[in-house]
Amino acid sequence: MQALLKDIHTAVINERQRADMASGRVNASEHESYALILEEFEEASEEESAFYNLLAEYFTQIRRDTIKTNINRKLSEMQEHAERAAAEYVQVAAMCSKAQRTGV
Repeated sequence: MQALLKDIHTAVINERQRADMASGRVNASEHESYALILEEFEEASEEESAFYNLLAEYFTQIRRDTIKTNINRKLSEMQEHAERAAAEYVQVAAMCSKAQRTGV
């Protein structure tokens, strides 16, 4: 887990640097910081929700013993949503990092 956290921290720094290049090193205000964090969080939540819905369908099929040949497609979709949620949470963390500089 520590190695993964280190990789995530590196991804957060890289994402913050991309955001810095696109829109400057600091946000215009704390209000803008909040809006950017909230936007990324909502996008992460949407991916989480999509993942959860697929997970619930998967479990329902397991309980009913109705798993068919499309199971790999469903698992692939779940993986995609989990990865997208992870990427969105990296962006949340990057916006939190940028907001720390805004308030200074």
